[in-house]
Amino acid sequence: MPHRYFTNELAAGRAALTGSDAHHLADVMRAKLGEEVVLCGPDGLEYLGTVTAIQSGRVEFTVTKGTTSKAEPDAAVTLFAGYPKQGKLEEVIRHSVELGVTEIVPFFSRYCVATPKKEDAKNERYNRIAAEAAKQAGRAMLPHVSMPLLNFAAVCDALQEDYDLALFFYEGGGAPLRTVLRPGCAKKIAIVTGSEGGFSVEEAEAAKAAGAVTVGLGPRILRCETAPLTALTAAMLLTWNKRHPILFFCRRTRETKENAMDKKKLYTVLKAVFWCVIGAFFGSTIYTCWDYHARPGLYALTSAPWYTSIVMYGILT
Repeated sequence: MPHRYFTNELAAGRAALTGSDAHHLADVMRAKLGEEVVLCGPDGLEYLGTVTAIQSGRVEFTVTKGTTSKAEPDAAVTLFAGYPKQGKLEEVIRHSVELGVTEIVPFFSRYCVATPKKEDAKNERYNRIAAEAAKQAGRAMLPHVSMPLLNFAAVCDALQEDYDLALFFYEGGGAPLRTVLRPGCAKKIAIVTGSEGGFSVEEAEAAKAAGAVTVGLGPRILRCETAPLTALTAAMLLTWNKRHPILFFCRRTRETKENAMDKKKLYTVLKAVFWCVIGAFFGSTIYTCWDYHARPGLYALTSAPWYTSIVMYGILT
């Protein structure tokens, strides 16, 4: 499988890699002229690039026509994640990108244990983690990790932007997720999950006032690094994200449901016919045996069905 790289230098059938990606391809992977790689542009399309020139800190390509990536979800999901402690945010970012998130926005709220500290340097690292996860997952789009929002009021302001649907996951419970999400219900979805301390009642009311729908994830309380991944997976499932690898089986099941029902009915009918034939055969055979003892001779055999007569005649003679 060709290596995958993201680039912003892509136009008119030509592209280029610079910086660390160029170093990785040219010096680490020892690429040669004519070698092919997968290039992903800012338009979210995949291009097959052929190496045409290798220079110090720069690799140039000719590219084919862009194609839509099967790994990209149909709905753009932004994850607003309460800032966790002890580096758990890295885990959330990595797995969220693999699951298909478009953007991740950390935020601080009333009950957050973590506090803002060197967030500029951390944000650079977070975006590198997102880029690595996107390459590993075969994504064609580079998810972005935003700078953290400093309070929950900023989250509520962001929820009033152009989202088709905003979901506020509250440990106090809410509407079942399956009653809110359905296939094709939204193209831009916002998901809000909390930190270790959860949300206050005032924050829950503020989210509702901002237009978010309060939903729950069942009776169990999930860890702050588990909740966003569970919410994201559920959102992908319930919107029938046909390009997401997790949902391939679900999509196939939905598409072939009628055929499966027809096959099941046919199987039931054939099974019933089979057992009817077996029952008739053994019933006739038993009757013939009894009739033969009651009326010995070929007369009894000739009055039975032809198939049992043949069997019994072979046995008795």
